[in-house]
Amino acid sequence: MEMIEEWMYEKLKKDIGEDRFIHSLGVMETSIELARIYNVDKEKAALAGLLHDCAKFSDKRIVLKMASDFGIILDNVMKYNDKLIHGPLGAEIARKFYYVTDDQVLNAIKYHTTGKENMNLLEKIVFIADYIEPNRKFEGVEKIRELAFQDLNNSIINAIDNTIKYVIDGGNLLHLDTVKARNYLKIEKNLEWDLMKKKFFKSFFISFLIFVFIYGGTVYYLANADDEDNVDSTFFDSISEDNNEGLTFLLLGIDTKDLSIDSKERSDTMMLCNIDRSTGKVSILSIPRDTRAFIRGRKSEEKINHAHAYGGPELSVKAVKDLLGIDLDYFVRVDYKIVKEYVDLIGGVEVDVPQNMHYEDPTADPPLYIDLKEGRQVLDGDKSLQFLRFRKGYKDQDIGRIRAQQQFIQATMKQSLKPGNIIRLPQIISTYYKYVDTNIPLDQILIYATKAKDFSSDNMEMATIPGEPKTINGISYFIPHEEETGELVKNMFLEHKTVDNEKIESINNEEEMNN
Repeated sequence: MEMIEEWMYEKLKKDIGEDRFIHSLGVMETSIELARIYNVDKEKAALAGLLHDCAKFSDKRIVLKMASDFGIILDNVMKYNDKLIHGPLGAEIARKFYYVTDDQVLNAIKYHTTGKENMNLLEKIVFIADYIEPNRKFEGVEKIRELAFQDLNNSIINAIDNTIKYVIDGGNLLHLDTVKARNYLKIEKNLEWDLMKKKFFKSFFISFLIFVFIYGGTVYYLANADDEDNVDSTFFDSISEDNNEGLTFLLLGIDTKDLSIDSKERSDTMMLCNIDRSTGKVSILSIPRDTRAFIRGRKSEEKINHAHAYGGPELSVKAVKDLLGIDLDYFVRVDYKIVKEYVDLIGGVEVDVPQNMHYEDPTADPPLYIDLKEGRQVLDGDKSLQFLRFRKGYKDQDIGRIRAQQQFIQATMKQSLKPGNIIRLPQIISTYYKYVDTNIPLDQILIYATKAKDFSSDNMEMATIPGEPKTINGISYFIPHEEETGELVKNMFLEHKTVDNEKIESINNEEEMNN
């Protein structure tokens, strides 16, 4: 860990003693494990976990004097129970004597004992890691320990409930921050289902159609649910259907730590998708990631998947718009981590692996290991991700990989539509809103949601931009056949407006002048 230097271990052990030091190591390791699961910076989690008890001195007088020296204002509860002081005091000690400057790390140390209202993920992780680290041996810890790796908020609520009971049974005072932390999490938990439904409407319905996870039956179930806790049917009745044109958008498959923040990753998959509401037809045009294309703001043509690294999904949309001469505004961005969770939820996906697939990259984060045998087989989540990530061994390079992705989409849709998978709706919703991002307006999404029953895996057209690989200046590109590509786009996206080539040229010239 780069943020942790060797001298920190030695100093901490000297300051707090052997037993407390062993506990701190346990909290550090548990924080790292939880950080991996909840996509939190592992370096920060490790540092906060290690130093959370850096003010845990045995002599009460030292604690009180240092708190006074640092100007820490003690409330009445802390004056009565000096054991609560080591949190805010620890943050000051970490800042001054361990040279920690990161406010997130310092706050995680400060509130690791009491908790607080509206804790961020790092604060939650260190709080619960302190409670469940492997050296903790008390009744009920195993249950909370298991829960922490599945439902972080619920595990904290259980831990606080146990703490409150312990404090009350001992006749001690309860800190107000702990009460606020519990109440906030309880309210958050009660609102969680409503939030999931809202995000589901915004991202699930459309993302399904392109990545094709559970569409028809599940969406139809939601649109026609009788239970008032699911969907108010009158809401759908209010949606305008004046626009009869199909919906066209760009699907981007990426691998990122957090979809909610700007990422610099190149897109790994690019698919232009169209949904025809009147016929139920779904058209998907795959764009090879190595396609040589103009990217606005760049001086020369580059691989089109670089656009996402330069300007996120918005620039990717512009690059595809310029490449294909199509009027395009919308995107759906999907993190590949959804594949593993989703495929396991629906019981695996049957595909025909076209060849033996073996590839290792131990330097990747996380390390990439692919080992699949040729032949028809049912892939679990992990093997499905291997299948989709494999690209080095195809004879026809990126085109072969695209064919594999298209086969996987069709197989996944078939499996998703099985009645037995409808009952897994809550887990599926939860998985989706973690890994899907889109700018498609809610009213458009809901229009298509109400028509979900009209869509079928048999009414899906899939194609790939025609072209050929070519090496230019030592770099491998995919060069589209312009005339054939134009004809294919016209046939597949017939109802969608095209962009005038002169307009594109004007945009390109303007971009060049601005740079």
